[in-house]
This record gives sequence, C-alpha cells and structure tokens, in this order.
Amino acid sequence: MATEKIYICECGYSQPTNLLVDVLNEKAMDLMHLCPHCKKNMDIELTFKFGLGAGENKCKVLHVFKPKDIESWVNPESDLTIEFHPFLVILEEYENKDISIWLPYWHYEDEDPKYGQWAPFMHLETFRSLLEQAKLAGYIFN
Repeated sequence: MATEKIYICECGYSQPTNLLVDVLNEKAMDLMHLCPHCKKNMDIELTFKFGLGAGENKCKVLHVFKPKDIESWVNPESDLTIEFHPFLVILEEYENKDISIWLPYWHYEDEDPKYGQWAPFMHLETFRSLLEQAKLAGYIFN
C-alpha cells in the first residue's frame, strides 16, 4: 500500500509534504503548518491505495499520538542502535466521514528511518471492538 500525502488548506492551496514520519511527528507535537497564501493552518491529507479491490481512501488527519518513551535496543548483528517509533493516527475519511485509525511505525537505525510494512488501517468501531475484547479479557484497565 502506497500512501500519498499533501498539505491542503481550506482556501484551496495544496503543497507536498516532507517525509511522512516527519509530518506525523510534527502533528503529534501539535506543530502547525501555515498556508503561505491565507496563513491558516493546513490539514494533512493522506490517500491510501488498498489492494484486493478495497480501492482508495482519501482522509484528513485529525490527530496523531506517539509514545512518550521510545523503545530502543542495539542490534547485535550491526551494533547499530534501533529505535521503534509507532503512531496512532486518527483519520476522517472524506467520502463517508467515517473515523478510522492507522497504526504506522518506523524503525530508526542510527537516525535512518525505515517504514514498517505491516501498518493496519481500520474503522474506529472495529478497533474499539478489539479493545473492548482485550479489556474484558483483563489486558486493558481503566
């Protein structure tokens, strides 16, 4: 699945983004990207092109969360420090206004980001169902 990304403004102006991991980090830190024309905050638009006949989803990024503490370890094969950077991205689908979640992640090998290939994308209700089941089984606490 390739993910297209652009900044888009309500005034109609759009522009390409930086690396997606950088864009998500900035959004997680509540940093604004201002439109050069009207000076309003621009939204992040992501387009997901799914296989197996699922089609294409254009979404607006509503919120991005990332852990406060980043997990890291030393790869014994290369002696490089590896950092794990997961995100929880809340999206609004343009077509039907459904709220969905996307769980991308990157590994950094000494500052070099590598995208995680198995990032799930699902409707919020599906994710909520999974969380409720895990809570009933005692894995999630209030």
